[in-house]
Amino acid sequence: MMASVATRTRKKLTPAERARVRLLAQEAKAERLLRQVEARADQWEGIALREANAGRPPWRICTNLPLSAYEAKRCNRYMAGR
Repeated sequence: MMASVATRTRKKLTPAERARVRLLAQEAKAERLLRQVEARADQWEGIALREANAGRPPWRICTNLPLSAYEAKRCNRYMAGR
């Protein structure tokens, strides 16, 4: 005879709790993205990213520059004065 296995039922989250969980996940993602940008802060890409992300809300933080920024003719624009 097999013993029955007790299963734990998961508590249903209220809409407010789901919104809070979603907000915490967004904040954690924004923190991770900012850490990635800061890790590259000693390179010109990191400096340009920090300038591009200044004042942006967390959901609009970018982690890479457009490909055109790496073209030789535009590279000097980002490196000027650094």
